[in-house]
Amino acid sequence: MIREDTARPALVAQAAVVVIAALGVAAVSLSYLNDDTAWYLHMARVWLDGGRLYRDVIDTNPPLIVFLTALPVALAGWLHVPEPVTFKVCVLAAIVGSMGLSWAGLSRAWTNGWHRIVVVATLVFALVVFIGPDFGQREHVAVLLVAPYVFAACAWAAGRPLPAGLEWGTAVSAGIGFALKPYFMAGWLAVEIARVVLDRSTRSLRRPGVTGVVAIQILYVAVVVLLVPDYLQVARDAWQVYDALNASPSVMWGLVDWRFWGLACIAAAVPIPRDARRSGLVLLAAATGFLVGAMVQSKGWPYQLYPSRVFLWLFAATWLTAFVSARPVLDRAIGGARTVATVLLVALIVFSGRAFVDARGWRGSVVDTFIERVRSQPRHESLAMLSMRNIMWPAFPAVNYTGTQWVLRHHSLWFLPGMYAREFDRADGAVAPHAPDAMSALERRYFGDIVDDLCRTPPRLLVIQPPVPSLPAGGRAIDLVAYYRQDPRFARLFSGYDETGSLDTFVFFTRQRDVPCGAGAGESPVR
Repeated sequence: MIREDTARPALVAQAAVVVIAALGVAAVSLSYLNDDTAWYLHMARVWLDGGRLYRDVIDTNPPLIVFLTALPVALAGWLHVPEPVTFKVCVLAAIVGSMGLSWAGLSRAWTNGWHRIVVVATLVFALVVFIGPDFGQREHVAVLLVAPYVFAACAWAAGRPLPAGLEWGTAVSAGIGFALKPYFMAGWLAVEIARVVLDRSTRSLRRPGVTGVVAIQILYVAVVVLLVPDYLQVARDAWQVYDALNASPSVMWGLVDWRFWGLACIAAAVPIPRDARRSGLVLLAAATGFLVGAMVQSKGWPYQLYPSRVFLWLFAATWLTAFVSARPVLDRAIGGARTVATVLLVALIVFSGRAFVDARGWRGSVVDTFIERVRSQPRHESLAMLSMRNIMWPAFPAVNYTGTQWVLRHHSLWFLPGMYAREFDRADGAVAPHAPDAMSALERRYFGDIVDDLCRTPPRLLVIQPPVPSLPAGGRAIDLVAYYRQDPRFARLFSGYDETGSLDTFVFFTRQRDVPCGAGAGESPVR
């Protein structure tokens, strides 16, 4: 409990937390969805409209995120509200729910009022502001679902475990969160190892929480195998080509996150009060597990590092307040945890304000202008984009904000970088497309998918990103028009398009003449 003489400052601190949350919500409301989130909204819509996942709409990731995204999509249809708006509201509601469930463990692990305020403020900032443009990304959703479980582990470590009912609640939530990506299980394993080490026994493994998380993983695997078997074929395909997007080991080991993690490990060796130390070690274990998971993914994309950064921030906040409070000299000199909380709150408000200002900058950006170009079509008719460098941005989220029809079953040409990785590594300039008879069976199949889709529903607007041979290997691309023109159907279809402008690195082609794709005499599609 907070003493009476600190009640008024604590009220001010709580108001500051509300300001941080309000600025974050304002920034979210002004920002566009990120491309991955926008794509999952599209996948969920196709599925709810009767499409078959991984056949009529294809993605390389397992389907749990689609199942979860279907909830706001269905709600949007029922309420006749735009899907991006409904999605943001649902994620914000999930943040509130996560905070509420996290409070059960958080309030037991941190009994000092000022320490608790620091942790709460850091968590609110991480969930609403720090996520930035990746709001609603799988890593964000995972942290929302997993945080209550980690705080329950902190309460256990502090000797004040949750009641069985709440323990089950956090386990179900975490089980879903950890299942979003198989790499996230490294976070769960690290937390459970920390519990065993701190208790010097395996009794913690008999908790309802462990049973719940493991049961959900088994159930999810069964659902995928039995109900979404098409994903298994896509996963096998992705396994062959997706490594081309991996960062080099030197890049992964050179991430700044490792330096901060090393500092955290050094700090963990400094004596602080037992409860704070044990809770902090649980947070550090969670950060370590998620960092290992990001390393295994081998991409180094910032959003994949988000979970480890959140728990590393929480560890730092916990350790700093406990360190200052435990030293009378520092406590008297700078005001102890109260001053630490004040400085932290001011800093978080400043960063939240900056996030709000940055969000306002979306207007007039490339994605904003791209959306206006799509809206300029008659009835926002239909769209396809062929790109090897930007993958699906900015076509997504443009599709979601304009209501245009996306005509491809794939979100992008995600498979091509892997199929041309060796050529890009060896060549200094332009790389010639593979001839149909030189394509692997996998390339030929995906080549055919794109042409089939374009012919089935010729888009009004076709956006193509041309190659830039002078770029480094990882940024180069083949000439996509020349590539797909090897199929006579595409060549015939493309003759009906005229170039109508450009934006950034994208060239726009608009269908001016309806030229059918049908094969002529002696012609056959590439298969």
